[in-house]
Amino acid sequence: MTALIRTANGAFAHPDDPGEPGYGEKRIRWSVTPRESAILRSLARGRRVLEIGTGLGVSTSRIAEFAEHVDTVDVDPWVQQTIAPGLPDNVTFYLGSDAIPRDASYSMVFIDGLHEKDAVCADIRFALRQIERPGLIVLHDGRMPHVQAGIQSSGIDTRAAYPLQTECGLIMIFVGDR
Repeated sequence: MTALIRTANGAFAHPDDPGEPGYGEKRIRWSVTPRESAILRSLARGRRVLEIGTGLGVSTSRIAEFAEHVDTVDVDPWVQQTIAPGLPDNVTFYLGSDAIPRDASYSMVFIDGLHEKDAVCADIRFALRQIERPGLIVLHDGRMPHVQAGIQSSGIDTRAAYPLQTECGLIMIFVGDR
């Protein structure tokens, strides 16, 4: 596997990335930044985590450092072939959310999938079916208007949503009692 390269904001990209599916153009993936991955790692301590949008595996690997187990899902066969083989031992990769066992449950879900309103809304609704109560949903790129619109249209109580001031914007949503 080719080494990741650092971007201007401190995130990583892959020089051989063919582009994320769903955007209609070659749009390379960017990882979470080191600061964001440190926050995610800390939030995941001792948890069973579902990650929606494996991407380059940077967040996956960092979450796995402290998580009990991580199930990560991506729709891109390039991610399955290029990124998934290098993930830590406590990570299970799934190609598509339909492959995740129906009885799986998680105390944390990290969403960094397609950043379009309908996709974000669908990812949140999927997360709500999989998450234990109380639980935590974290979204990446929370300052993007499409991500914010997806949160609004998901029906989730936005009073339980807390934005973190990070480079790309993480949003924590508490589900159930805290």
